[in-house]
Amino acid sequence: MDFFRSGVGPFISTVMAAVVAGVALNHLYEQFGQQRVHGGLKRLFSLLKAVTSWGAVALAAFGLVDCVRDAYVQNRHNLYRRVESYPPRPTATAKPDAIAFYRAVQGLMRDCDVAQAGQMVALGGADPVSKYQAAKGVERSCDLNGREYRLTLPRSAGHDIALSLGKASSDCAMAALYRIMSANDLDAGLKRGDDVVKLARSRDSGAEALILRGRCETGLRAAMRPLGVTDADLAGAA
Repeated sequence: MDFFRSGVGPFISTVMAAVVAGVALNHLYEQFGQQRVHGGLKRLFSLLKAVTSWGAVALAAFGLVDCVRDAYVQNRHNLYRRVESYPPRPTATAKPDAIAFYRAVQGLMRDCDVAQAGQMVALGGADPVSKYQAAKGVERSCDLNGREYRLTLPRSAGHDIALSLGKASSDCAMAALYRIMSANDLDAGLKRGDDVVKLARSRDSGAEALILRGRCETGLRAAMRPLGVTDADLAGAA
């Protein structure tokens, strides 16, 4: 995640500088007349004009992605602070406490998972009303509204395992966020008469949410394995 914080920021600054330069030079180009500009410079002005247009699009897209990534990084930073005072090793109640945490995460995500499954079914059909209603269902059900921060990481699990549980559960929170983004784009795409760009973006966000949700599940299970938690222990918890 440090890569994004150190790499995306300078990239956006560079694009912003290019956009400003493009606007200024394009203004000069228009002011003095195209016929007075040398052929090479004319091509340069055209290139900068394109950068102006596409740069704005890039800023909007990367701005949204950077906000999501910053939220993810901030969540991880808060997580480290939450467990810094935890004991170094698991205590006697670590296993049942970790299972209880797993069940709490599943309970938090249950309505969101059901709503997402409903949206996938609706997308397989041709009825735009069903798609719209499914998108609204995802927006409502996946809005965790800070509820994930009220989940208490089990202190008895010890520092390292609690940290791993927290990282995995943050992937669930990000999955919910990407599902909302997907639903928002689906909603917007339908309202604009099957806007291909919005619908494609909705599909991409949905795919990212699927990856994050799977990573959350496997991460939670892997984190509990040193405590002797088995799949049988978790049966019926999902």
